[in-house]
Amino acid sequence: MNSVAAIGANYCAVEPTTLVMEEREKAFFTLSTSRATFNIKDARSGQIVFLIEGKGGSLQGKKIMLDGDGNEIAVFAEKLKLLSIHFAVPRGDEKLMTITNKMAFMKYKMVAEIKNLCIDGRAMRIKAVGDWRNKTFVISEEGGGILATISRKSLMKLTYYLEINPGVDSAMIVLLALAFDELEQEE
Repeated sequence: MNSVAAIGANYCAVEPTTLVMEEREKAFFTLSTSRATFNIKDARSGQIVFLIEGKGGSLQGKKIMLDGDGNEIAVFAEKLKLLSIHFAVPRGDEKLMTITNKMAFMKYKMVAEIKNLCIDGRAMRIKAVGDWRNKTFVISEEGGGILATISRKSLMKLTYYLEINPGVDSAMIVLLALAFDELEQEE
């Protein structure tokens, strides 16, 4: 399998990696109904790798992704379109990734279109197919190998486990998990 990166090749896992994406506690009173405030930690070390913050005052569902040092690395924006929800990850005038959901009976399917930064910006499609009841997703190259899996195992607190294969952009997988969470909220 070739390396796959949409956000940054520097975020590619060098070995099989497990990230834990855990909802942070919210203040008692908040104007946002979004749960998109997460700490993303390396399961082995417990170190915070990424943070997801809701963008204050935004009615368009924008979230900011930060690295573990608090530097902004991506913006995640929800765009409602007829019969589906689209998510975009822009950087300046270009889109690093677009995600489109396609709901089928008891299954989710999302398709992400990216420019693979590891292969001269070649356009490629990534699909995420998930089971609604079991809260699991398998992410793979369209017509290719498995890149990662996402599962939700906690009932009380929103916690996702991201199993990422070597050579895969972990920031990109976190954003796909965020899209999964946003779809869950729409139900």
